[in-house]
Amino acid sequence: MVGKKGFLRIVEASIGIMAILGTLLLVSLQSDIPDIDLTEKIPAILDEIAKNSTLREDIALNYNFNREADNSQINLKIENFFKKRISTPNVEYDFAICKAEELCALENFPLEYNEEVYSYERVVSAVETKPEFEPRKIKLYVWRKA
Repeated sequence: MVGKKGFLRIVEASIGIMAILGTLLLVSLQSDIPDIDLTEKIPAILDEIAKNSTLREDIALNYNFNREADNSQINLKIENFFKKRISTPNVEYDFAICKAEELCALENFPLEYNEEVYSYERVVSAVETKPEFEPRKIKLYVWRKA
């Protein structure tokens, strides 16, 4: 029975190659979640908010900074706007609105993530002829899910 050792080595090598390919396939399927380029997409979304007259007026004219104020309708509009444009499953985000000269801090900062948190901001203003004209800033915080 000459050649049995050679045949066994070929079978062993084939099983080893299949195990390696199977592992690579599993790893590639798990990381198959589409990734977005945050440096390009997020600033464009904030520019889109600044160009949207309804959202711009809601932020610049109707958003109230008093503690008792109910900004839930405005926040919901903005949240729905972001939800339509940031639909990548491995990205989470939150936003804050503040006066243009203030720092926009996020109330619920994602401390459980070790990844980087990106932040982008855009000054939003309404028509200057209105007496209640006051420029505001919307800041978007974006991070990848762990």
